[in-house]
Amino acid sequence: MKVSARQYAQALYGALKDPNGRTPKEIIENFIGILPRRIIFGKSEKIIHDFTEYYNKEEGILKISVTTRSGDLDKGFEKTLVLYLEKKFGKKIEIEKKKDAGILGGIIIGYDDVIIDGSMKRQLEMLKKKLIT
Repeated sequence: MKVSARQYAQALYGALKDPNGRTPKEIIENFIGILPRRIIFGKSEKIIHDFTEYYNKEEGILKISVTTRSGDLDKGFEKTLVLYLEKKFGKKIEIEKKKDAGILGGIIIGYDDVIIDGSMKRQLEMLKKKLIT
């Protein structure tokens, strides 16, 4: 029977969730020891990716990317943003900060397949469109 990377990821999550007296380190070492024997070591990156997605889903975590010109956020703004998004989505929010020198100012927020473009460039494009029509 062929086992997918997603099934390995789910099995690892289950083992970590119910450790039966084992430490996370022991569980992960045992899990890694199985990979070469099952000839799926080449799938390790996919397993890690699937594990992260499955873990976040099961634990109610939503990863949000926030792109700014500098890649940094004011601590007060970041805290306010996280609190707002946690309330809006009912999930724990993890922010991944990204830098894009092409952004004049503002921020671009992304999660799942959704992009909220609050950049100055986008705002200027929208203003230009309104003025032309």
